Amino acid sequence: MKKLTRILVLLAFPVLAKCQGSSYNTSFTIHAFHQENDSIVWQTSSVFCKLFEKADTDAMKQFLPEDFLLQWMHENFIGKKEIISAMSDKNTRTVMAFRIKNNNSTIIRYSDDQSAASMSTTFEFSDPDQMKSIEKQHGYGLCIFYLKKENTLWVLKTVHIDLHCSLCNF
Repeated sequence: MKKLTRILVLLAFPVLAKCQGSSYNTSFTIHAFHQENDSIVWQTSSVFCKLFEKADTDAMKQFLPEDFLLQWMHENFIGKKEIISAMSDKNTRTVMAFRIKNNNSTIIRYSDDQSAASMSTTFEFSDPDQMKSIEKQHGYGLCIFYLKKENTLWVLKTVHIDLHCSLCNF
């Protein structure tokens, strides 16, 4: 009986080891996916902000797809042509320019098929007076970027910029 038990254990060991190994490799693959893509999603979002603030309309034309859409404070929707036009107007750019903040409030999520991503983070307007006014009212900026993976590149599709109140706990 002892001999039969040993044989069964020895036969089962490779199967158990293989199951544990494949489970470990899957989680490592997902972890590696997040390490690589989280950085790319963040960098892509940062490039958008930098191009807008520098008023680099030529680079922005190449950077954004034709179906890009910016949602500004809920009701205002701005397409690619309008965002480039806004960049050209110094007064409008001064009001709209912002920098995203990579902090503990930043969340990146992926679709089930890993072909779409959203990044939610806080932002600061570049204009210091505008930021002081918002902070005085207990407000903060929330920015959500939606990206789609096309071929091997993450392409920015939509940006939602909004203000929230820290007192309402949302």
